[in-house]
Amino acid sequence: MSLFRLTDGDEVAIVAPAGRMRSADGHLVAEAARLLASWGLRPRVAVEDQGYLYLAGRDGRRLEEVSAALADDQVRAVFCTRGGYGSQRLLRSLNWTAVDTNTLLVGFSDITALHLAAQASGHEQVHLVHGPNVATNQLLASTSDAEANRQELRNCLFEPTALELDAHYLVEGSAQGDIVGGCLSIITSQIGTPYLPTFDGKVLFLEDVGEVPYKVDRMLTHLRHAGSLDNVAGIVFGEMHNCTDPHNRLEDVIVDALEGLDVPVAFGVHCGHGSRNTSIRLGSRTHLNSTRRSINVEP
Repeated sequence: MSLFRLTDGDEVAIVAPAGRMRSADGHLVAEAARLLASWGLRPRVAVEDQGYLYLAGRDGRRLEEVSAALADDQVRAVFCTRGGYGSQRLLRSLNWTAVDTNTLLVGFSDITALHLAAQASGHEQVHLVHGPNVATNQLLASTSDAEANRQELRNCLFEPTALELDAHYLVEGSAQGDIVGGCLSIITSQIGTPYLPTFDGKVLFLEDVGEVPYKVDRMLTHLRHAGSLDNVAGIVFGEMHNCTDPHNRLEDVIVDALEGLDVPVAFGVHCGHGSRNTSIRLGSRTHLNSTRRSINVEP
């Protein structure tokens, strides 16, 4: 089966399933729509003007907007404005079987909750992209990193090709499997729910921001105690942006927390909450090889 991709003239939707926009960033939704239009897409903005608490709107409104975008057979991709928090509150009511045409779901951070739930549902017409949320400076700023993010996201959507990711290995070895995962804290919070897929035989990608090393240890230990890591093929960490303290090196903490797992572990992929966020098609076959110092993701 050929890989689903966007083409010129496709209709797409911008939704806000998670956190509200900061007042200073309100203009970024319109900028995101202009960017997608410049790629030849026809964006439809379904974002409430007024937020609620720390959310982009009340649950019912956000659920309605996300559900309508996913179920619309004219919408070929659904882009999320930003992360924050809120996507998990929608999971009990989202009907993945209503998606009866191929649709891309693009985002990261809190959007990991939606990605995991889509995978757990087993619904194959929802295609997942771990990449920048569209109404963010990470994608829209006038910096070289943001420009690279824009180019890589566009390529991932329209002309996906094999990726060779830069990283170094904390644990040697080789493995292959479909890449899954996303934000570590979101993954951990879905343990014990119907919205966490199995990671058996998968290459598990993990990233996060602002979590000090002992908290990363705690989350990895939680995943091990839950059995979620028992049969993974390998693990790839992003840069783990700002996951530091003055006394402990995060890489050492990760090696210690994963001792005895006996799978290759790579660290430092430019994907996640840093200024660079390489777009990856989740579910793509991924090859780890510490001898060659490589991580290769098939299109």
